[in-house]
Amino acid sequence: LVETIQYDMNTAFSILDFCESNEAINSYLNASNRHQDNTTALAYHAWERLREECRNNSSYSYFNRLLISDRNGEYIQFSPFDIYQKVSLSGILMEQPFFQQLYDNPGSIQTGFIADPLPASSVESLIIPVIRPVYTVYGRPAAGWCYLALSSNIFANRFKSYNLYSDSQL
Repeated sequence: LVETIQYDMNTAFSILDFCESNEAINSYLNASNRHQDNTTALAYHAWERLREECRNNSSYSYFNRLLISDRNGEYIQFSPFDIYQKVSLSGILMEQPFFQQLYDNPGSIQTGFIADPLPASSVESLIIPVIRPVYTVYGRPAAGWCYLALSSNIFANRFKSYNLYSDSQL
């Protein structure tokens, strides 16, 4: 059971590795930070690559949202849900009490399950937030950051499928 959940988590985290190393995402972030004219085209290209990579990830069904933001709060996002929000999602995330802690500890899941600060619907859901800085090709400073909201189902689905004896006390 533990190995299966760890496999799902590692597979989910691999999308963050992709975000940190993908040339299209890096080009978008650099152009966006500089307010270049070609930012929209680069954002679309980065979003298409992100969408492709997400859909090829075996843990994709556990992604509530993946958001990549530049230093100015401009972002692209991908979610399996239809999302139409006109608020600054990156601004909302940066104001969360967990943001700086997770940003400073890339890949950490120290918060455990929390209520989704960016719910895709009126139904409150529990997520595991993961935040990582995205560095430029040349290293520091960070060109932006990525946020992955993992559904709590990454754990719950495995427990549901775990076979127990009928007289088990669990």
